Amino acid sequence: MRLFLAALSGLTVGVLLSTSAEAVTYIIGDADGFGIEPSGLVRASSSHVDPADVDGDGILEPGEYLPDWNANGTCAIGSNDSFDFREPDELSATDGAQWTDYSVEGGGAADGATFHFQFPVPSPGDFDYEDPHFVNFVFGDYDVSPTEVSIDGNVVVLNLQGSGNDGLIQSAFAGVPWEAMLDGEIIVEVLAPGEPYLAFDYVFLDTTRLADGDGDGVPGSIDNCPGVENLDQADSDQDGIGDVCDPCPDDNDPLGQDSDEDGLGDVCDPCPFDPTNDSDGDGFCAPDDCDPDDSEVHPDAHEICDDGIDNDCEGTIDFFEDVDGDGYGICSGDCDEGNPEIHAGADEGCNGIDNDCDGLLGAMEIDSDGDGFTDCDGDCDDFLEDVYPGAPTVCDSDLDADCNGTVDSEEESCLEEEGATFGSGCSCSSLSSFRVEDGSLVSLGILLLGLLLRRRIE
Repeated sequence: MRLFLAALSGLTVGVLLSTSAEAVTYIIGDADGFGIEPSGLVRASSSHVDPADVDGDGILEPGEYLPDWNANGTCAIGSNDSFDFREPDELSATDGAQWTDYSVEGGGAADGATFHFQFPVPSPGDFDYEDPHFVNFVFGDYDVSPTEVSIDGNVVVLNLQGSGNDGLIQSAFAGVPWEAMLDGEIIVEVLAPGEPYLAFDYVFLDTTRLADGDGDGVPGSIDNCPGVENLDQADSDQDGIGDVCDPCPDDNDPLGQDSDEDGLGDVCDPCPFDPTNDSDGDGFCAPDDCDPDDSEVHPDAHEICDDGIDNDCEGTIDFFEDVDGDGYGICSGDCDEGNPEIHAGADEGCNGIDNDCDGLLGAMEIDSDGDGFTDCDGDCDDFLEDVYPGAPTVCDSDLDADCNGTVDSEEESCLEEEGATFGSGCSCSSLSSFRVEDGSLVSLGILLLGLLLRRRIE
């Protein structure tokens, strides 16, 4: 047997599909076209070539035909047209499913076939409370007239929806009054004492007469996609919505909400309220992205002054709050709204930051002469590459090469070197340790005079 009702979870016996807050919906058997694979099978006709599956959709349904299995022009008992496609659970059923998916043959063999529905009684507030219901049959080659059934012991005529062509599959219904629903049980008995050949597909208790708007053989009220033909009733995410009409077939979403109507359900739509699905590729969806066609406009963008556009989607155009309270906004010269010491006109410091927002570091932080030192590092002349902290001393220079605050020629080391050179021209031993401390000619003259006087005395 081919089983198409995924909603039945593989069961082929009577199944209560929904109750309470919806309506009593109960099927005995299954809507599988009698379990027949109709490909290549013909109906009973003089041409012997007319297909049993008239619309070729792979399932036998009302308005089509039971097969003329041996193509002899008839569909009847004793004409080699017997079939039985019942599953084990149908064979062992006691609620009426045992009567489905096989040819019931022999005069009166189907007479007394009983279908037993049991369900919770609808309560006030339920969709079908106090409403009449319908018993719907789908059967083939029912030729007896009148076509009658007994519902809870009351004989009613089945309303047929079709003609009496040989092997014709028909849908038929009978009304069930509200009073019959109050005990939570409906027993339907077929009255066909003279019917020699009959096949049941399923019997269906519902609030409406049988309807199959998409023609897939599944009653509309239990079809998981009643507007689109879906023979297999596939429902990958088991949310009750068939894959062919489920906007998110792999994500359980019973509501199937598609807020932006782009064909993707909200639960699987990366942009559930943006039908363009971030068409500008800036990583933001409408409505957060206030211009979904401009990749430069989104909540993380920086506001651009005087362009007339709300670049960062904050709801204002070219408005910049003075966040750090320094009296300047982005458009008025503040390049860092997180630091009140940074804005147009601020004093530059030795901190590696563009404090005055002119795009440059302060002059004291720039090594103009390329000697590796800036004013901030102690370079006392940043225009001479030989002047910097720790530079070599040049004794004949009037520069302070090492930036220690003393001109090189007055450095102690230079003075010592000069005195030692002067004393080396005297042969007197008393001058061997002589040093010129201050380079004064007066002191030198006094010293020489004293030496001459000493010689005379000796």
